[in-house]
Amino acid sequence: MDKNASTTISMFGILSDAFRAYRRRFLSIVAICSLNVFFFKLLQLALPLSKSETPVPIQIFFSLLFFCAWLVVLGLGAFLNILIINNIRSQEKNLSFAASFDDARGRIIPYLKAYFLQVAMVLAFLVPAFFVQTFGRFVYLSQQPVFSPHARMVVLLITSTIFVTLLIAAFWYLFFFSLSPLVNAFENVGARRALRESRLRVKGNALRYLGVFSIIVLTYFFVGLVALAIVMIFTKDPFIFRKIDPVLMTLFIPLGISAWWMSYQRLTEISKDRHV
Repeated sequence: MDKNASTTISMFGILSDAFRAYRRRFLSIVAICSLNVFFFKLLQLALPLSKSETPVPIQIFFSLLFFCAWLVVLGLGAFLNILIINNIRSQEKNLSFAASFDDARGRIIPYLKAYFLQVAMVLAFLVPAFFVQTFGRFVYLSQQPVFSPHARMVVLLITSTIFVTLLIAAFWYLFFFSLSPLVNAFENVGARRALRESRLRVKGNALRYLGVFSIIVLTYFFVGLVALAIVMIFTKDPFIFRKIDPVLMTLFIPLGISAWWMSYQRLTEISKDRHV
């Protein structure tokens, strides 16, 4: 390993690179992201159909239909995310849009494999957490004589502690495995190894990596509040208010994806330097 090689990422360096790439490819990546936002908003409109006041068989049918639609939209979202990244890297790789499109198609399956494994790992903590919480609340609110008030309080404290611990573990894995879809999509190392590689690359730079996205999220909320305040000066129409969030998502999601890609590149370089 080169003694002069840095083993840490620069938060503002990554944000600067991400914004530079975002600005250069602004029209194309925002146009692609608008499709992504459109599909997810369309899916939200279909959700009430599965909860409508209709006979149970029809509700089941619509629920299954919604689940299938959700899988399709998730696949399209993965494809569009990779297409945005390919647009960002098109200058360094000299990729045409057609080449970026073809390249993205070949990366969807590895991307989704790592993504679903990451989700499964997180659910392995979240599902027991909510079962434990439900049990604790049931015992605490129970009026059965088998449980004394003191015993109910003890059970509530224990289950609450377990719930919080499992919740922290779930978000820990979600964060440390967050690079795994990119690792598998662009290195094709297998979903399990992609999760392991993601954790190893984030380790040692976790706070800086988290800081990059914390700044983007805080900026998103700040711009949203400013936009809301400005719109309220001219109109109180709820229809206009509902359009602020999709517009902001269309503008900020590509910036987040650009920062995600730049973080992946830099953390991968550091990981390679460590093994030289």
